Amino acid sequence: MLAMLINKYPEIMNIIKRRLKIYVAEAERRYNSSAGSYWYRFLRPNDPAIGGTDKVYTATYTNTAEENIFASAATITVPVSNAYVIFGWYNDADFGVGGYLKVEKQGVEKSLIHARLPYQNANPKYLYLDFDHVIVGWQQEILDPIAYNEFGADQICMCFPFMFRIASKSALNLE
Repeated sequence: MLAMLINKYPEIMNIIKRRLKIYVAEAERRYNSSAGSYWYRFLRPNDPAIGGTDKVYTATYTNTAEENIFASAATITVPVSNAYVIFGWYNDADFGVGGYLKVEKQGVEKSLIHARLPYQNANPKYLYLDFDHVIVGWQQEILDPIAYNEFGADQICMCFPFMFRIASKSALNLE
């Protein structure tokens, strides 16, 4: 997906990079680190907050609003001296007329979109990015991405928040 953004939509990726550099500078200021010691990368399944197992991405989507997108991890607690940045959602499934994708931060709803926004998006396909409502979780904050499947049937799909991790370069294995 990142390759798609870099190759097909470089202007979108450039906006993301510019925004991430601002959050990197803020993380260095917050965590008293020297300039240039922090960087970013796309969130991966082996990142500490997610749990690092395949089960994370094989959640069964039911028609209950409490079903979390990362069923095995439930919520994501941002590790110490890290930040997680959510720009939007990737969703390639139809969750029905009442389906939604939302993100709660510290128990407060920060983002709520209709699940068909990314599903019906054509450029880029299945990806919804909202640069006006970027959600940043700083250390020890709790992020809870929730996908509600109003359709009533189990689905096999890819649905996840478009999320980046900001941490020291050594924590990201970049040094």
